[in-house]
Amino acid sequence: MTVTGPDVVTLRPEPDDIREAVRYAIKSGVPYTYNRMDKDAWRRVARIARGKVNESLIRRFAESLGIRAGTQDKSYRQHDAFDFTFQGKRGQVGADVKTFHVLTQFIEAPRSPFSFDSLLSGVDHSMAQWHLFFPMLVPQDYRKHKEVYVFAVSVEAKPDRSAKPVLAYPWAAFPDSAAERPLVDPDAIKAREAAGDGLRVTLEWPAGMPGAGNAVYERGGQARQKALPFADAAQLSDAGFASFLAIQLDDAAKDHLYRSGQAMTLTAQDGDQPAVTSQYDARRFREVFPRQDFALHLVGWIGRDEFERIARPLPDGAPCYFYPPRLDAQDSHAPGTKTANRYVLPGVLKPIATLTEV
Repeated sequence: MTVTGPDVVTLRPEPDDIREAVRYAIKSGVPYTYNRMDKDAWRRVARIARGKVNESLIRRFAESLGIRAGTQDKSYRQHDAFDFTFQGKRGQVGADVKTFHVLTQFIEAPRSPFSFDSLLSGVDHSMAQWHLFFPMLVPQDYRKHKEVYVFAVSVEAKPDRSAKPVLAYPWAAFPDSAAERPLVDPDAIKAREAAGDGLRVTLEWPAGMPGAGNAVYERGGQARQKALPFADAAQLSDAGFASFLAIQLDDAAKDHLYRSGQAMTLTAQDGDQPAVTSQYDARRFREVFPRQDFALHLVGWIGRDEFERIARPLPDGAPCYFYPPRLDAQDSHAPGTKTANRYVLPGVLKPIATLTEV
């Protein structure tokens, strides 16, 4: 039995899924996540938040099938791969979830918005219609194989700033310059904690700042947060921070910075080291999770042995729907796939609802 359109399962997150994912992403994303894609801090945090939301959705779906997903309870400071294991017909099974992400706002012709018909079009690597080619990819140099591959596609709509945010503080800015690096360097954090010393941090904002804000930092080996008293003061000072992770704002505060052209100022003193002073204007604040229309489509699964038998090579740089070519000289994205992969087409996968048959 192979996948057809009705077999694809669409899942959408609950507000609590999003809140918990963003909390986790902020405290783990900048200091403790390897920057394998050489992305700036907010992009790393955004990627982690989407991954954590997807984990929650997949775990809940597995439980609806009677599968209890086994995951490892790790500190946010440790590498956090999604270890999805369950009890199959032949005993304990490890599943490797491969998710491809589609940003609707960047879809341009000849690509069309994601649809199940396009997903199951059957267009292969040898055909010219790259925009209808949906390869289910596994890197050729991948070394952490499990018994089963599960493939999914997450899709988020074009941002709608008029939509009500799920998060109390939808906007976040992170220490992301070379000068700010000591604030989030994991070795420096450990040294401060071992010595019992910490950062002294002062955060200033324009007088009369509306709305609400939040500071995220570490102290005593834990991530903590502190509300910023915009209505009562123009600054907040504290000491004993092991790190300073993020500033968060609600819509009113972010809009005020944008309209006024003003900035918040962060000053951090680490012992007798020179103070680090940074400006946080509106441009530094980004949303790390969409306000509406985030969906995860569970396409299907395939056993590793069968994948190894039928998968075809896809060369580094080959275009497909997920990794389009560069269509004109002004495109700034890197064209095509980034590494050499092997792939199968979605139509050969087994329906996700049959995962219990492994």
